[in-house]
Amino acid sequence: MITSGSCGENLKWFLTREEDNYTLTISGTGDMENYKGIANNASPWNDYSSSIKTVKINSGAASIGDSAFEDCRGLTFVIIPTAVTSIGYKAFWGCIGLTSVIIPDSVTSIGNFAFYGCIGLTSVIIPNSVTSIGISVFGNCSSLTSIIIPTAVKSIENGVFWNCSGLKSVIIPNSVTSIGDCAFFACYSLMSVIIPDSVKSIGDYAFWDCRSLTSVIIYSKIPVHISLSAFASINKNKCTLYVPKGTVSAYKEATEWSSFEHIEEIPITEKQQKYDR
Repeated sequence: MITSGSCGENLKWFLTREEDNYTLTISGTGDMENYKGIANNASPWNDYSSSIKTVKINSGAASIGDSAFEDCRGLTFVIIPTAVTSIGYKAFWGCIGLTSVIIPDSVTSIGNFAFYGCIGLTSVIIPNSVTSIGISVFGNCSSLTSIIIPTAVKSIENGVFWNCSGLKSVIIPNSVTSIGDCAFFACYSLMSVIIPDSVKSIGDYAFWDCRSLTSVIIYSKIPVHISLSAFASINKNKCTLYVPKGTVSAYKEATEWSSFEHIEEIPITEKQQKYDR
């Protein structure tokens, strides 16, 4: 063991080393302490942040604190136990070596910027227990290719997938009622999006510069209120807007949607897709 200490009222941490592999183990019970980042009141293991490759959080820990593993650039593997209910603000911010993460079904909330800038992250599993995904949680995760949003989530917050340039597909469940500002801003690889009829508003620049979009499928029979900038900088000559039967005229007359050159009824094959999974 290299060093150790406390990271909560009843939580202890231990740092061990095997050759060049540093492992941080957290054991005990209760909530992890919240930290304020690398510049002020950093985590007690911050001096080793670039060397830590594995984080093992043993069962008993109830939360992952704010900025707990911020800027742990060498981190490649993390075990989150089933007792954890929340992942804090900037918890894994800038962990550029992290390629995948499995969030257990005990977690109900993921804090703002929790995985922001994890540019190596290609896969993340979010369980249906999660009801809240904070602002810019996956912002700038440029290697993330697909995501399934849990069915309990009611809003897609501002910038959640900002600049996820590798994101090709996303499933929005029909629990979602709003899509926030810049939610999918500059998702250059996103080719299609299905918007369920539960969505009542789409914010500023929500799909700005999603330049690969070829189809937007929306199930609302009444044209959804959107910002004029929601689909700005996409090629609306090549991107087709698919709408429910009998609503083509309504969407063509709606100022927010009329800029789409091609507005058509949803084909039978698209109607049969189950976007609520």
